Amino acid sequence: MISLAESKFTEEKPVINRKTLKSDRKTPVLISYSILIILLSVSFFASKLMKNFVDQQVREQLEDRLEQIKLVINNRMERSLMYLSSAQALFAASKLVERDEWHAFVEKTGLFDRYPGLVASAYIERVAAEQKNTFIENVRADKSLVSEGFPDFNIFPDSDKSEYFVIKFIEPPSERTQVMGFDVSSEPERNQALENARDLGLPVATSVIRLIQDIGHQPSIAIYAPVYRNSAPVSSVDERRQSLIGFVGIAIRIQGLLGDRLSNDEAFRGIKCRIYDGEPLTQYLSDDYLLFDDYIGDDVFRPSFKSIFKSSVMYEVGHRVWTIEGDAGPEFYVLMADEYAPYYVLLMGMVFSFLVFVVVYLLSTARSRAEETAASMLRQLERSMSVFRAMSDNAPLGIFLADMNGNAQYANRVFNQITGLKPDESKGFGWLNVVHPSEKDQVRHRWLEAVKKKGSLHEVVHFSRPDTTSVWACLHTAPVLEGGIAIGFMGILEDVSEHMLMEIALRGSERYNRNLFDQSPIGLVLCNTDGAIVDVNAAFAKIVGRSEKECLNRTFWDFVPKERLEFEKRMVHNIESVRGGGVYETGFLHASGRLIAVRVWRSVVQKGDTPFIMSSVEDISDRKEMEEGLKRAQEDLVEAEKTSMVAKLAAGAAHEVKNPLSVIIQGIDFLSNQLDGKDAEVSQTLFDMQTAVKRADSIIRGLLDVAVFTEVNQKPENLNAIINGSLQLIKNILDRKHISVLKSLASNIPPIKLDRNKIVHVLLNIFTNATDAMEEGGTLTVRTSVISLSGLKDNGDTFVYEGINQGVCLEADDTGHGIPADVLDHVFEPFFTTKRGKGGTGLGLSLVRNIVQMHNGIISLENLKDRKGVRAKIVFPILKNTDVAEGNGI
Repeated sequence: MISLAESKFTEEKPVINRKTLKSDRKTPVLISYSILIILLSVSFFASKLMKNFVDQQVREQLEDRLEQIKLVINNRMERSLMYLSSAQALFAASKLVERDEWHAFVEKTGLFDRYPGLVASAYIERVAAEQKNTFIENVRADKSLVSEGFPDFNIFPDSDKSEYFVIKFIEPPSERTQVMGFDVSSEPERNQALENARDLGLPVATSVIRLIQDIGHQPSIAIYAPVYRNSAPVSSVDERRQSLIGFVGIAIRIQGLLGDRLSNDEAFRGIKCRIYDGEPLTQYLSDDYLLFDDYIGDDVFRPSFKSIFKSSVMYEVGHRVWTIEGDAGPEFYVLMADEYAPYYVLLMGMVFSFLVFVVVYLLSTARSRAEETAASMLRQLERSMSVFRAMSDNAPLGIFLADMNGNAQYANRVFNQITGLKPDESKGFGWLNVVHPSEKDQVRHRWLEAVKKKGSLHEVVHFSRPDTTSVWACLHTAPVLEGGIAIGFMGILEDVSEHMLMEIALRGSERYNRNLFDQSPIGLVLCNTDGAIVDVNAAFAKIVGRSEKECLNRTFWDFVPKERLEFEKRMVHNIESVRGGGVYETGFLHASGRLIAVRVWRSVVQKGDTPFIMSSVEDISDRKEMEEGLKRAQEDLVEAEKTSMVAKLAAGAAHEVKNPLSVIIQGIDFLSNQLDGKDAEVSQTLFDMQTAVKRADSIIRGLLDVAVFTEVNQKPENLNAIINGSLQLIKNILDRKHISVLKSLASNIPPIKLDRNKIVHVLLNIFTNATDAMEEGGTLTVRTSVISLSGLKDNGDTFVYEGINQGVCLEADDTGHGIPADVLDHVFEPFFTTKRGKGGTGLGLSLVRNIVQMHNGIISLENLKDRKGVRAKIVFPILKNTDVAEGNGI
């Protein structure tokens, strides 16, 4: 119990007699009521502050729930966007995607089980007006998936347009009869999304639409991603428009996307949510903008739901802005905060105000009373203080009173619970003893300064309690005034440990996020909208071949190739396009000058009111090299299949065609002998028939040669010796046509593994073609040399021999008329010949190339640049550990 002597709030004054007291009665009464009004006002203001604090907590929780909804939408939409990227990759990897291939792809992805709200996936083909009828007939006849095809297929709605965007493939199968053939560009909302996706090269969402297969209004959206012609340039808008062949798209019902989360998640109890398509300034114009309404189907709950707080956040998907609006009801308010806390503060303040009023009133009027009433007044004061103690002990906050020297005279139960002190230990300056040692001197200094200045003190104090536990409490003190004079201090102590622990956890989370940023294997770079780099991680620095410090001294544009610089600047400067997300592949400049193939994700990071651009960069150069290798392997496989096919044809022709041709030739000879020139017209006809049959016979013999040259019998041979022997075989031809031979055969040519007979065949074909090109004489120059295989090109691609660094090169130059440019690219194709009227079959060079490739070599033909003529070049790899031997060089 606190007495007047213990409180030290007043000082002893001279006794006033009854007459004086009676004459001055009005002044103390006015003072007492003034103090009461002031204290009641302070109590009301404190309760309002507490109410505002509680309301702010609820608002923050509502905003946090809306951010969680936004995160749910983002996670689910990201999966759908990744599916679209996979569908784009399917078309990028194949020149033609058939209906059964599309069906198998969709089934493999598990599309309708793994992607909430997604109800359909389609391929939309671009159809020019002049191709419309052909397109319809092709789809009707398509039996790759359905045995009867699609006999009723047609484009709808019917209209005369320059081009159509028609749904050709649609999954699941139940959607085909309703949706196949729909012209997506016939609706303004869908057409706008198609045009934006085509020009941006990114997935774009529609506004609110109704799906064709839906009955009634079920708010839905569609997202379209462009599909461009393979290998076509798409760096500009015009190039993308020219290269567009169609779109892959998905349809999403928003109720299916989000409804399960809001109806089943305990975290959203007491909240109702709506999602609008558009920004807040436009979303209330009409319910046509409404995508999702949490009230729908809740006829019992909705009439009784009373919105206490309302908040909204914006979310961007596929270059569309959504507004997520949330209402918090009374149930949510109770879950998130102590709704009675403001009333506790108000009640405590009112009680304290009345107690102070009574004390001041009694003290002010006690001087006019006789000594016999003093004891009664003291008992009344003691009872009042007992009531105050009882009320303060039941208050949810710690309360203490101190004298003018700062010594605590009274502390309630909550104050002792927070500090861990016993009632006697909390008096005087005892409460300072449990302040954490690292803060004790600072808290003591600030407390005494506030006492000295008779001012207030507001700060968070860290207490280390006797039971070794720690708490954080918010300390608020203010002087107690009487007649404008400070008579002591009142303090309130609020336990904020939970808040501080959350703040410490938040700081730890920030450090954790920083570690994730620094240790991420994906390159991360943060820059402002002007391209100035703010932060990078080690993975990004490694991709561009620089240190992190060097990167921070540069701009984002320093790593972008010149041809993409303007595009990248427009993308970054246009914040709205960045917010739409999306993934694309490009190239970054390495410190060495090389162009590194990368995959880039871009998003907007907001720090206060300032937006920054976060780019995630993945090095995909290894993957690109693997794709190129796979492409070359596929081309080799195709060539091998062609060779195998020709060999099989030759084998069959040997038995089925050669013998009948021989019979026909003999018959023609017999008929020619019988006529003996009697009928010139018949003789000419038989001669033409004989020429045609002999040409057919030469083709069959060429095919037989192809069939024979399917295997090689290699052993170490001297290439120079084979060249000399081959030239000797055509010596008569060279002499007859007055062609001279110049040989420059290197003496250091080592033995290489060759099939001598097949290489002789190759050289005879090359030399014979050269002599045919020099009808009026000329010079045939033959050279051999040892060369490096590093950087060697084959049809424009680098030719790599694993573990082999050197090869033998054979070059044969003629002085003929050369090869026309339009013919040069086809000379190695089977049955292609420029000697159609001279007995040529078109199989010679095709066979030559096959033989060279069977020896792991490469062959090329090119026109000489400094004069007329053709150079034939053949390169064979030198085996590992083969010593260089003396050749037969001349």
